[in-house]
Amino acid sequence: MQMGRGQDSFPRDSLCDEMDARVQRTHDLRRLMDAIEHLRTYDPHLHHLAFKVCVAGGGEIRPGRGLRHSGAVWDSVVRELYGGDDGALWRHLQSAWSLVAVLAVTPDVLRAAQDAEAVDLKALAWAREQGLVRPPP
Repeated sequence: MQMGRGQDSFPRDSLCDEMDARVQRTHDLRRLMDAIEHLRTYDPHLHHLAFKVCVAGGGEIRPGRGLRHSGAVWDSVVRELYGGDDGALWRHLQSAWSLVAVLAVTPDVLRAAQDAEAVDLKALAWAREQGLVRPPP
């Protein structure tokens, strides 16, 4: 029996593939958590909202419509902080996740998003000022 990849290897290729995938997911999760921490510096209010509504709040998956926030957390934030204006809350959440996206994606994905003009320029400028994102070559 040999170690590594191959027909008679142990562990099996499928196990090696799963271990590799888990390492990548762990790396991706760390990059995401780091980005969310930078959101606290960018705008503490947006950081609070992203955690309260998106991470701790409720949501449901609706076929063809993706994830939708709902439930008591969403309702209380809309009512107490936004006076019932859920559009304002959506705009703030969009700003929060725009910065997280700028910081969490790989440089090639960010470059493609910039080429497609799909990047929040304010978030990108802030990230560059902080030295968190390098300008494209």
